[in-house]
Amino acid sequence: MLDVQEDYYLRFKDHIDRYLVDDVSGDGKILKLTGNPIPEVRNLIGDWPSDQGYQSVLFKRYVHPDFPRNGGTVTPWVGSFLVSSARNNRFSHYASYLPVSNGQGGLHFDTLRECVLAWATRLKPAHGQAGFSVILEVGSISGQPYTYATLQRHPGLDIHAPVPFVMETKGIFNRIKCVNWLTVLGEPILEELGGIEAARRALEPDCTLYPYPGGLLIQAGPLPQLGDTHRGLIPERYRKVAQFTRTVRFEAYSQSGLFGVFKPLEERDEVLKWITRFD
Repeated sequence: MLDVQEDYYLRFKDHIDRYLVDDVSGDGKILKLTGNPIPEVRNLIGDWPSDQGYQSVLFKRYVHPDFPRNGGTVTPWVGSFLVSSARNNRFSHYASYLPVSNGQGGLHFDTLRECVLAWATRLKPAHGQAGFSVILEVGSISGQPYTYATLQRHPGLDIHAPVPFVMETKGIFNRIKCVNWLTVLGEPILEELGGIEAARRALEPDCTLYPYPGGLLIQAGPLPQLGDTHRGLIPERYRKVAQFTRTVRFEAYSQSGLFGVFKPLEERDEVLKWITRFD
C-alpha cells in the first residue's frame, strides 16, 4: 500500500499539500507537506501493532469559490488507504481522486488507466473500479444523501464508500461492488467467470482488456460516460461489463446498505437499485 501511496505522491506532488499521520492511540494529525512523507509513514508503521489497522491520506486543501466556508472539506486530489488489522477478516482498500482536467487543456483519462493498471499490478487486488465519481468530504459521510438524485440521473457516476462495503462483505472476498469505466477483476473472480477467454468472448471488441499478472483490467469504451436516465441514456459498454460480472456482484446487503439516503427511502432498497442500474 505504501508503495502505491508513494507513487501517487511522486506523480501528483505538485497538487498535494497535506497528509494525515495516523497514531496508535487513534488520534491522527494533519500536517502540511514539506517533502515526501512516505519514509516517515513507513518508519511509523514499522512497529505498528498487528491487532490495529492503520491509514494514510494525501490530499490538497481546496476552497471552492462558491463555498468558501467549507474550504478544505472537499478536494479533487486525494490518495488514501486503510489497512485492516490482522485479526479482522476484512478487506483493506486503496482509493484516489484525480480531477477530469489535467490543467493544461487535456484530460486525465489516460493517466487514470495507467495508474489503475500499475497499482493493480502492484497490489493484486480482489477487485476494484474507476471512472467518474461524486466527491465527498474527506473522512465524512454526511453528504451522501445529497448525492443520491445525481447518482440516480447519471449511472456512470460512482460513490466512494469503501468502509461500508468492507463492513458488509466481511469474510467475502470474491464479490464486487459494481462496474465502471475501468473494472478490475482479481484472478480468483476472473477464473470464476471463465477466465480471460470468456472475457474476450463476452466483451471484445466493444471493451478493451488489459491482462496483468494477477488479474484483468476492463475498459468500457475509449472514454468514461456519465449517462443520463432523464434522456434514456445508459452506457451500453458499461451494460456489457455488468452483464459479464453479474454473477459475482455482491448483493447481500443489510438494512444499512452502502450509502445514506433521506427518509422515507431505505438504504438497502436503494443500494440494490443502484448496483443493478446497468442490468
